[in-house]
Amino acid sequence: MVVSAEPRRGVDLFVHGLIERREIGKDTLYSELSRPAYLGVVNKSHFEFTEIPGAIAFLYYAGRLWVVALGMLLLVLIVLGSEGLVFKFTSNPLLSALWGGAIANNVAQMGVAPRSLLIYFSEMIFGIVMISLIQSGGFSIVLQKFSISRSVKSGV
Repeated sequence: MVVSAEPRRGVDLFVHGLIERREIGKDTLYSELSRPAYLGVVNKSHFEFTEIPGAIAFLYYAGRLWVVALGMLLLVLIVLGSEGLVFKFTSNPLLSALWGGAIANNVAQMGVAPRSLLIYFSEMIFGIVMISLIQSGGFSIVLQKFSISRSVKSGV
């Protein structure tokens, strides 16, 4: 409702929300639009509060319903496809469920500086790749080569 009442909806507002960085002492775009009651009371130099618009509201920053529909379709395909890829590479249903839950939660809470999620997902992807390597046996081959080269160098 907050975004639908905003007269500045359009590409500029969408891009602003997309590239926004969260900072202590600075209101987010959605905080500025929703103007919560505590905004004027909280000491922003010490605390960071946020309101969560969600994916639909975030996509509606663009001001077009077709952007919302297409964006939600794309997000659903990304969530399902990436969860399937995690399962394909690891054959680990728990890891796949963890990834699916994490990405679905971030889609549900999307909108507050999505750019900052790049670090979070990079760390998760790195962890999944490492688990995949360990499970595939590639890690043990590296360890064996390292052990053999250490043995040769030390004369054992």
